[in-house]
Amino acid sequence: MNKKIKDHIKKLEHELLDPEVRKSGKRIGELLADDFFEFAKDGKKYNKKEIIDILPSCPEEIFATSNFDVLEISSNTVLVTYIADRKVIKTEEKSKTLCSSIWQERNGKWQMIFFQGTTAE
Repeated sequence: MNKKIKDHIKKLEHELLDPEVRKSGKRIGELLADDFFEFAKDGKKYNKKEIIDILPSCPEEIFATSNFDVLEISSNTVLVTYIADRKVIKTEEKSKTLCSSIWQERNGKWQMIFFQGTTAE
């Protein structure tokens, strides 16, 4: 897989973890495909609209990622996996999540179509 594409996908994934972006329904809406869905660590399934509605009201968090990998599934689809270390800024609560997402290039633009976060010990 092309390093330029891998770097671009990593940038987009990290953008979704950015506290300022997470407050912006507009930018989240651009990064998530209309048919996006997520299986969250709370066991619930969320669609794009629900994520856009929920994220801006979540506590402000910062994330550090490790073991970041991008695997080409097809010429326009990639699987992203990584570990996210999360810290809630106000309470300093910390958690670790195993993350996987699927990104797809549609009409020249990469968008996330799937995300799953699994709590790790």
